[in-house]
Amino acid sequence: MPDFRTTIGDTSVDIRACGILKYHNKYYVSIEEDGTQTLTGGAIKTNETSADAVIREFREETNLRVKINKFIGTVENIFMFKEKPYHQIIFIYSVDFDGDSLINFETEEQLDYKWLAASELKDLKPKVLNDIILNEQDSISHSICKE
Repeated sequence: MPDFRTTIGDTSVDIRACGILKYHNKYYVSIEEDGTQTLTGGAIKTNETSADAVIREFREETNLRVKINKFIGTVENIFMFKEKPYHQIIFIYSVDFDGDSLINFETEEQLDYKWLAASELKDLKPKVLNDIILNEQDSISHSICKE
C-alpha cells in the first residue's frame, strides 16, 4: 500500500500518525541524524487507519510491540521543506507496551532512540508536540504549527 502523500500545486501534503510512549516518567523519542527529536511514527498508508499506522511504525522502526491507549489529538503542521511549502496532518496517540513488546525481525530504519525526561523534550518536531506532552491534557487537542 502506498503512503498517503501527494502534491497539490507546489505544496507537498501528507497524513502521518505518531505515538507517545511513556515509561517510568520518560518518553521514547527518535533522534534523527541532524539531532532532531521526533515521536515514533510515520506516513499513514492508503486504506490504513491512523491507529494501525502507529502500531506498524513502532514495529518497523523500533521492534517494539505497542497498543493504542487513547487518541490525543491532531496537529496541522505547515512548514517549508527544501524551499517548498509542506502541509502535514498528524494524528497523535498515547501508546502502551503490548505484551512482551519485542518482536523478532530487523528494523527497516536506522534511527537512534532514547528515553528522555519531559525536561529534555525541548526539541521535538513539530514544536507543538513539546507542549502537548508537557500539558498531558485529558481532552482531545487540535493544534496548528506554522514553522
